[in-house]
Amino acid sequence: MPQEPGSETTPRQLLSRLTPALEAVFAGQDPDWPAFEARLLEHFPRLLIELEALYGENSRFDEQLEAILLTAARGWRDRPLSLKYRDAETADGEPWYRSHREIGAVCYVDLFAGDLAGLRGRIDYLRDLGV
Repeated sequence: MPQEPGSETTPRQLLSRLTPALEAVFAGQDPDWPAFEARLLEHFPRLLIELEALYGENSRFDEQLEAILLTAARGWRDRPLSLKYRDAETADGEPWYRSHREIGAVCYVDLFAGDLAGLRGRIDYLRDLGV
C-alpha cells in the first residue's frame, strides 16, 4: 500500500483502524463478532501480504481492503447458523478436505463430459463413486 517515506503501518495498526467499521456490521449480534474477529486476527496478516502483492500500488488500496473486509464481515454475519456451528466444530480440527469422512472431486467438464449437459448425464456415475 502506498506510504509516506519512513512511515510503516503494521497489519495490526491497519486492522485497528478498520475494526470499528467491521464491528458495526455485527451491531446487536454479539456472538458473531468474536468468532469473526478471531478468524480475522488469525488470517489478516497473510491476506494483507497477498493483497498488497497484487494491488498494493493502487492509490485506493486502503478503500478496497476495507470493502473486502466489510464484504467478508457481512457474509459471516449472514451465514446460516448451521454452517457457523460446523465452522466452530472444525476450527480446531483437521480441515474437511483432509478428513476421511468426506470426498470431493475435480474434473474438467470438457474432457470428462463434453459440456454441462453431458456432465448432467454423468451425475449417477459420480454418485456411484461416492462423490
